Amino acid sequence: FKSSRTGYLLARISGDTSGLSAISGSILQGIISNATTLIVTSTILFSLSQTLTLIVLVFVPISVGLSYWINRISRSYNIRGREIGLRTSADGQEILSAIDTIKIHASEHRELDKYANNLQKSISLTIASMLFGQVTGGIQRSISYALTLIVMLIGGTLVIEKLMSIGDY
Repeated sequence: FKSSRTGYLLARISGDTSGLSAISGSILQGIISNATTLIVTSTILFSLSQTLTLIVLVFVPISVGLSYWINRISRSYNIRGREIGLRTSADGQEILSAIDTIKIHASEHRELDKYANNLQKSISLTIASMLFGQVTGGIQRSISYALTLIVMLIGGTLVIEKLMSIGDY
């Protein structure tokens, strides 16, 4: 408590509390939902076509690996953004609580510059994070579309060669 500023600690407590409640439900829900979907669809697909199942299951580790990599980088953006936000909150609280002292010493410009610098860092990091999300989201969608196309082409070929019925396809 002696080494951290009050504004930083207050922002940290508030942010941690709301962040933990938001994450705890969404992560568990996502894991259960995705695992259930994978098991059910793989079982159904395997009963219809082992070939198509193997093709789809080859893409699962690629997709999981890509998601892991994306999440690691996104987490890095989030941690840096959060720290900048905490510093900005701490600076804002300290400026407001010491406004009389700041005015007496005529250091409004210095404090404003420091605050504006943190805001600019926060904005730049947010833009970089959004661009990263857009690019990686496009890559993930492209992989999904490629998988769909491959399954359609191979499934269509299996139907043409009478190795699979149109109904199963």
